[in-house]
Amino acid sequence: MKNVFISMFAMFILGISVSSVIAQVETPQPTPNGVQNDKPNHPRLMEELGLSKDQAQQLRQLNKVRQPLTQAAQMRFRLAQKALDDAIYTDVADETAIETKMKEVQVSQAELTKIKTFTEFSIRKILNPEQLVKFREMRQKLIKLKPINKVIKNNRRFPDQNRKLNNRQSQ
Repeated sequence: MKNVFISMFAMFILGISVSSVIAQVETPQPTPNGVQNDKPNHPRLMEELGLSKDQAQQLRQLNKVRQPLTQAAQMRFRLAQKALDDAIYTDVADETAIETKMKEVQVSQAELTKIKTFTEFSIRKILNPEQLVKFREMRQKLIKLKPINKVIKNNRRFPDQNRKLNNRQSQ
């Protein structure tokens, strides 16, 4: 059971990385005045892949369909996890309730995996073989950078706490 959870969690994280690559390629970004910019967030990514206008449009459409589904599934997953945590740490734990909540987490996690799989397979069908090789390489780089980016993001979000922690560690 633990191995299943770990492998599903790893697939979930991988799906998020693929989703972020798609979002970087295709999501128009609002400008400071609030008007949406139709240009992709990372045009270099599109150039590196050498996407045709038709392929770019297909990825935009895929992202348009996938994004609300993923957001809703992620919300259900987070709520199911919270309900499970609440059931585990309640004053009087009920094993049946915990098992029920655990199944809800598994169902919501399976839903995320299904969306991720559909997305990745859809991307695969859009890209030609050379683009697919480049895309795989880009995904691997992104996966390797994720831990570094998380540390950077946390340092930006909590600079005072990190400074205090770093000062304690250096003493």
